[in-house]
Amino acid sequence: MRILLIGAGRIGSALAPLLAASVHTITIIDPDKIELSNCDSQGYAREDIGKPKAQILATQYGMTAIIARCQDGLPDADMIIDATDNFTARVFLNDLALERTIPLVHTAISDAAGVVFTVTRDGPCLRCVYPENPAGLACTQVNPDILRFVAARALSMVLTPEPVMIRVTEKDVRRISVPMMCKHRKQQELKEKQARIDATPTKNQPPFELIPCKTGLWRAKLQGKARLNTLKTTFPVVLDTPILVVINHPIAGEIVVHETELAFKYCKDQQIADQAAKDICACVFGNNR
Repeated sequence: MRILLIGAGRIGSALAPLLAASVHTITIIDPDKIELSNCDSQGYAREDIGKPKAQILATQYGMTAIIARCQDGLPDADMIIDATDNFTARVFLNDLALERTIPLVHTAISDAAGVVFTVTRDGPCLRCVYPENPAGLACTQVNPDILRFVAARALSMVLTPEPVMIRVTEKDVRRISVPMMCKHRKQQELKEKQARIDATPTKNQPPFELIPCKTGLWRAKLQGKARLNTLKTTFPVVLDTPILVVINHPIAGEIVVHETELAFKYCKDQQIADQAAKDICACVFGNNR
């Protein structure tokens, strides 16, 4: 399984050795370089100061490194682990996982608590449990026991993804109630469904758009590909070519019929042009409309 580990900070550096023991293909992504403060809080060596965090972890644990922001583009994967430290990146990864329909293991840690939450296809997403940027995600001093628990719990969710949220503090570990279904995904599905409905012509909607020309004549843009051969048995044919047919309509006169467009040679009356276009569409589309 291909896994993207996004973030090489506190949680990412704690997760890397656990993931290295698995049989998965891991790509770690982080744009930052090691600073002096990272040596104590994130376990990096002082001689690596100034080097990319992702490259150091990848070399140490046999992973692939990408030194960039997650918003700059991510390769294909079967799962994403969110070990970032800012809400903008978290929401981006959440939406990307929903778009790709792959699981996302979200992790976060503060001074006094840690959270692990898995976004799956059938469960709620990060927007459901964090309607807006939650306070207190930044941290200065982290309880190492909480950090180890978050990393271990994240690994278990990698192995067995389930839509649950676990919150750990110095006092207890709790399973937090989350919505049974994803409101964000449901809204997206409703929008997509409505868009499909809006784009589908109804029975009462003509399969063409009548457009006036500067000359006062009319043309009609067809919503489909016309079968030109069917015209020959219905209307008198003035000209027949492989790409167009000119017919003589009984009330509109000569009409040039392309596969996707009609052009009226003499008709300037909108009602007559509309009726003629309906007659032609009924012929060239038949029961397909």
